[in-house]
This record gives sequence, C-alpha cells and structure tokens, in this order.
Amino acid sequence: MGIFKLFSKKKPEVYPHYSQSSHASTYEEIAKKFGTTPQHVYEIAHGKGIGSYDDRVIVNELIEAKIIGQH
Repeated sequence: MGIFKLFSKKKPEVYPHYSQSSHASTYEEIAKKFGTTPQHVYEIAHGKGIGSYDDRVIVNELIEAKIIGQH
C-alpha cells in the first residue's frame, strides 16, 4: 500500500432505498419515534456509523426488533 492511499478519500457508501427491505415498516416506526428518516434507520441497520446518542438508541431499537444482532 502506498502512502497516498492513506490520505485518499473514501467513496461515500450508497445504500439501496429502505422501501425495498422486508423490514420497511419497522424502519418507518423507529424513524417516526426518533424524528428521523426511515432511510437513516435503514442505513444504520446496514452498517453506517453512528454519529449521535439518538443513533445509538436507534441501534438498540434495531436490536430489540431483532433486525440486527447485539454487538
């Protein structure tokens, strides 16, 4: 690995639309509860990093809903 790879920008992750998921209604419920978008909840469920306390609580909701496993 060259030194320039250390400083190169990562491509932003592109996620499919949440509505294609079998858990779409759950993402919508969680999003409504926490004042965010279902797409944001979907992205957290699929590995997007968490950036706030609310995101951490969303992770807990996803665990309770058995959409993701406990880390």
